Amino acid sequence: MAVILTYGFTKFRLFKQGETRYVLVFNIMTQRCIHSAQSPFLPAEAFLNRGLLPWLRRGALISGAQPQKDLIVGWGELQRAPQAEGPHFFTPDFFLEDSKPAWVFQHYSVIPQTELSRALKAQAPDWPPLEWPTLQWKEARRSGFQKDFAILADRFRQGTLAKAVPIISDHAPWPEKPSSEQVKASWVLHALEYSQSAPVFLYGAWNGEEGILGATPELLIRQESENRYSTVALAGTRREAERATRPSLLDDPKERREHQLVIDGIEKALGPFGKIQVGETHELMLPGLSHLKTEISLETQSRIPLPSLVRALHPTPALGASPREQGAEILRLLDRQQAIPRRRFGAPFGFSSHDSGLAVVAIRNLQWTSREITASAGCGVIAESEESREWLELRAKLASVRRIFGV
Repeated sequence: MAVILTYGFTKFRLFKQGETRYVLVFNIMTQRCIHSAQSPFLPAEAFLNRGLLPWLRRGALISGAQPQKDLIVGWGELQRAPQAEGPHFFTPDFFLEDSKPAWVFQHYSVIPQTELSRALKAQAPDWPPLEWPTLQWKEARRSGFQKDFAILADRFRQGTLAKAVPIISDHAPWPEKPSSEQVKASWVLHALEYSQSAPVFLYGAWNGEEGILGATPELLIRQESENRYSTVALAGTRREAERATRPSLLDDPKERREHQLVIDGIEKALGPFGKIQVGETHELMLPGLSHLKTEISLETQSRIPLPSLVRALHPTPALGASPREQGAEILRLLDRQQAIPRRRFGAPFGFSSHDSGLAVVAIRNLQWTSREITASAGCGVIAESEESREWLELRAKLASVRRIFGV
């Protein structure tokens, strides 16, 4: 029996002989077999029949080549490692200090989003996963953000900084009831429902101690073919309430300048690798928010390992700072001042398997430990920014997170 899965430009042909599974991995561009081994990939039916509950306890997911259709899920035994050669999720922290960012699961499957939604609902017919839980949120204080804004304004006046992205975080205690599996099932169902009306990548990883689950509109890097890659510049935000009173983002000089800083930062980061092509900028409409978005492609002479491009890009000025050299220092300063542990917020989150993969920017997410749930949001601040408007943008982004997950 053979099953064929496609991810990026790699094709996994799964064979089963008795109880042993084998995989032949073909490069779709050259039709050349590049790997042959026992396969960690299983058909979707295997995941749905015996992997769903273990996955809710310890698992991972990310949107596949068709973000609003398929998901790649990891489940079963988990090993964390500094790096991995075979299929794995990578979930580093924002500052790339995690010593074991590679999450290697015993099994992987590719599953349609509609099938996962149907299975989650069927697993628990007696509880309404789209209705609860209601969390008791402690919202971030505006005074803390005002201090961050003042620090950045001073750096702008000194001419040492052009842009930076401060964050705020709301917190809620982990609910005593229902079970953690039911809570995560509820969040995943909400995110699946949201993704059908918004062009976002779903992503997440969790174990018994911590987790993250998100629905991001921002792609960091994706391998499209042997020597072609794609990314996006996503910066500049307009709240839904402003659509009737403010000009389009395309006609807003402040938002266009902020967005151009991101394009310039990406071009500078990827320039040494090959030829860059920048597409047209347009306004991306999401529920409650809109952003400026520009697609960017990279063509290289030969294949570049995905981790090399991730390290070169992260953080782009969309989540970091410009100039980049001052970015880490100023963001750490702001984090220390507000005692905000951003952990994986804004970090790369991806999946890699042999010679293909992708990474997204981990925004619009919930992070949690066994005691607390955190929702974070950031905003791009430049010299022309207004503190009151940026604060409203942050609150709108956090409202979007709550909408995505029904909390």
